[in-house]
Amino acid sequence: MRRLLTRDEGSVTPLILVYALIALAAGLLLTSAADLYLARKQLFSAADAAALAAVTRYELEAVTLVEGKPLVGLDTEQAAIAANDHLAKFGPTGAQVTAIAIDGDRIHLTVEATWTPVITSAFVPLAVPISVDVSARGRLE
Repeated sequence: MRRLLTRDEGSVTPLILVYALIALAAGLLLTSAADLYLARKQLFSAADAAALAAVTRYELEAVTLVEGKPLVGLDTEQAAIAANDHLAKFGPTGAQVTAIAIDGDRIHLTVEATWTPVITSAFVPLAVPISVDVSARGRLE
């Protein structure tokens, strides 16, 4: 009996299997983290472009002169329509403007989307909400 307990034969195979599973799990987590990072960067770029589209949609009658300089008067409704239209055409699937604020000639947008990993597992959740805040300024000189 003592001989069976002290033998080393076959003890490497379980270690190799455990380390292979750990390496696969780490690879899955790294791949998912990189995909999440890229999805957030893509959402940020789309939101920034949507803010620029929103700030450039104004009526010519809304431009006023303040101290000899033209000031763009932005309309919240028109800006929201422009931002949502831009996101629908060029943004990631499911991206939408959840908040919009106008401060003079500056617009602030909050854009949200949901990231779903390519490969789901016990280590990676099924969906992660992503939110970015951007701003743009409409200025005439």
